[in-house]
Amino acid sequence: MTDAPEPFDLEELRRRQKGRARIMGLGLLALAALFFFITIAKMGLAN
Repeated sequence: MTDAPEPFDLEELRRRQKGRARIMGLGLLALAALFFFITIAKMGLAN
């Protein structure tokens, strides 16, 4: 009656984690670049 759990695939888990980490890293880099360019733009407008 009960279904047996699927076998745990450590390689698949690590692959997904690596993909998520890459996306989060790119997102963080994009946010830092956005803050940098906003700061530069504000400094340019102040002068």
